[in-house]
Amino acid sequence: MSKGGGMLAIVDCNNCYASCEEIFEPKLAGKPIIILTNNDGQAIAKNQLAKSLEIDYSIPYHQLKPTLDKFGVVALSSNYTLYGDISARIMRMLHHFCPDMEVYSIDEAFLNFDSFHHANLVNYAKEIRASILNGIGMPVSIGLAQTKTLCKIANRYVKKHNREVGVFAIDSEEKRLELLKLTPINDIWGVGGQLTVRLNKLGIKTAYDLSLVKPDWARRNLTIVGERMIRELNGQRCIELEYIPKRKDIIASQKSFGKYTDNYEFMQQALATYTSRCAEKLRKQNSVCGQIQVIVQTNSWNTKEKQYFNSICCKLDIPTSHTPTIIKFAIKGLESIFKTGFTYKRVGIMLMDLRDKSDGTQNLFVQEHRFKNDKIMNVIDRINKMNGTNSIRYGTMGYNSEKWKMKQNLLTRCYTTRISDLIKIY
Repeated sequence: MSKGGGMLAIVDCNNCYASCEEIFEPKLAGKPIIILTNNDGQAIAKNQLAKSLEIDYSIPYHQLKPTLDKFGVVALSSNYTLYGDISARIMRMLHHFCPDMEVYSIDEAFLNFDSFHHANLVNYAKEIRASILNGIGMPVSIGLAQTKTLCKIANRYVKKHNREVGVFAIDSEEKRLELLKLTPINDIWGVGGQLTVRLNKLGIKTAYDLSLVKPDWARRNLTIVGERMIRELNGQRCIELEYIPKRKDIIASQKSFGKYTDNYEFMQQALATYTSRCAEKLRKQNSVCGQIQVIVQTNSWNTKEKQYFNSICCKLDIPTSHTPTIIKFAIKGLESIFKTGFTYKRVGIMLMDLRDKSDGTQNLFVQEHRFKNDKIMNVIDRINKMNGTNSIRYGTMGYNSEKWKMKQNLLTRCYTTRISDLIKIY
């Protein structure tokens, strides 16, 4: 099977966020690393060394810091700009090796090798892995099999048992059965905690046990999703690759403030900034939105202060991706739900009722300048992409972000996307 078609692969970045940091900081090599959530709250990602330590990472970072210092754990603020750019570079490189691919997440992609009839796929996967490691510096693991579900199992196996080689193929019936018997039911792609408990009660403990279940029973008791899972475990492809990314149905941003505030002006600036970023994402997927929701929230964990949570939905006059228009409606929404006398933890924006850019909905009482607005937005997006986010900004976004922006005290540089952060060699 390794010499023929009919094979898929999943390429998975090892400890993606931590590995991105290690690419640019050689001094991090050999050290346990954790990446923190927004506002440096708690660990969101870890490298292998940090995972091996018996530390409860669910504890907030400020309480956990003495323990981390004891074990020499390096904590860093999440640098999503860097991670996203490294991910995009990897995906472009993978597309060069296999044009038929699905970008599954920031650190995973499925490849379709059906047309590679004369290639030794294991060797080819090793070449892909070496190219990504040498060209970008990111270690990856690659699992090959006939189905997506089996690819995930192969990838999990090579990560646990042969990370140095980094490639494993389920290319025979013997290997398929062996790995299914070694895979606990909760390690199957798509099996969550509740389903694990339910299947365990039925005596189904491993992927092999599940593969023996009859598909018609699975359809009745586990829905069509369960039936597909069982067929995939048996080598029958039921989940095809999605070559064109699905458009998001909702685009939202609702970050907590680094410093909680009762200042309306700061909240307005934060809301305008979040809205601008969401509108940019909206245009990137060639959509317009017809409705928005604005939320405000105090810190519910602080029992000593008065609590307040509210939200409001605003219908736009015409579906649009024009940032100034969306900001205008967002601020109107904030004005109507903001109350003095409260210390706010966050403000948020949600773009809803998303439609294709070609949507022609009109309003008899509102004059539209969509063509002109689109041209302006395209120019602004290009300038901001070339010169950095918010190089051109809207007045309502202000210049006092230090008063409200999320805490990132341990943030590394944006080495690949900001000229001022380029590595300097002396």
